[in-house]
Amino acid sequence: MLGNLFPRKVSFLPGMRSLLSELSEAGIPAAIVTNALSSVAGTTAAGAPDVLTRIVSQDDVTRPKPDPEPYLTGAELLGVAPRNCVVIEDSEPGVRSAVA
Repeated sequence: MLGNLFPRKVSFLPGMRSLLSELSEAGIPAAIVTNALSSVAGTTAAGAPDVLTRIVSQDDVTRPKPDPEPYLTGAELLGVAPRNCVVIEDSEPGVRSAVA
């Protein structure tokens, strides 16, 4: 029943799909780091180019955004030092998490 509450296709911010495609072509890893449930994050990732190889959801951390744990986990999963990461965020708690 819950599956009917969420859209089957997620809209991306303007230009995001193009950016993700460019990252994929350049071989730059990318992840979704979200406070959403894994099932919702998986729906989002399914609509994106193949570059989104990792998902960090609220199910994967003990302290969600604005704590830095979600982004530190994402960096670790990608094998990238946090200082070498670029974050695109759509919320104030997310920005605080990324900066921390």
